[in-house]
Amino acid sequence: MRELSLYSWQQCGYVGHVNSNRLSEPNLSKKRIVLYFPKPPEPEFGAKMHTVLTRGNAILAYTLSVLAGLTFCCFLSTLFVDYRTEAHMNTVKVVVKNVPDYSASREENDLGFLTFDLQTDLTHLFNWNVKQLFLYLTAEYKTSNNVLNQVVLWDKIIQRGENAILDFKNVNTKYYFWDDGEGLKGHKNVTLTLSWNVIPNAGLLPNIFAIGQHSFQFPSEYAKNRM
Repeated sequence: MRELSLYSWQQCGYVGHVNSNRLSEPNLSKKRIVLYFPKPPEPEFGAKMHTVLTRGNAILAYTLSVLAGLTFCCFLSTLFVDYRTEAHMNTVKVVVKNVPDYSASREENDLGFLTFDLQTDLTHLFNWNVKQLFLYLTAEYKTSNNVLNQVVLWDKIIQRGENAILDFKNVNTKYYFWDDGEGLKGHKNVTLTLSWNVIPNAGLLPNIFAIGQHSFQFPSEYAKNRM
């Protein structure tokens, strides 16, 4: 039980006493009123806010909410950035051979060989939300068998902090230029395009095409010498 004492000076009127229906006469004496209240029950262990488990859970939830908000703000800050830039490409040497493709079957298919030049400056594409760039060079052409053929010939990863100014001369392709038939010999319109994926710290993964492309043609005769 808790005891609550109340003091009041009474100059006129009546003063009541606890547990009594009688009223005293007016006087100038000090009256003491004692009230008793039942003690509230103690909260259970799981309901105590000062426990380590409860406070740790609250701190963790608050921290995750703040990190999620910061990540979303990071994404919004670079949502409308233009990641396009110019790229200059040129083919130096172009040949085609007709050889068996042992990776798929033993049938003879056209295999193209080429070397190329590439100049572009990607420095300004990096900001605080760009982790790295994944570049790839693609050859596109049409044949009687397929309306659109796309072959990745070369790729490169540029991380933030690395040199993003590319000035390549007479570079060999990293991957084979196979055709599923004889569609490369004498083809007059093969287009090289440079593209890249922007790898962000938070947000979307856009696929960007460079401004500028290069078209070339394959010779009308197969090469006989070894490459």
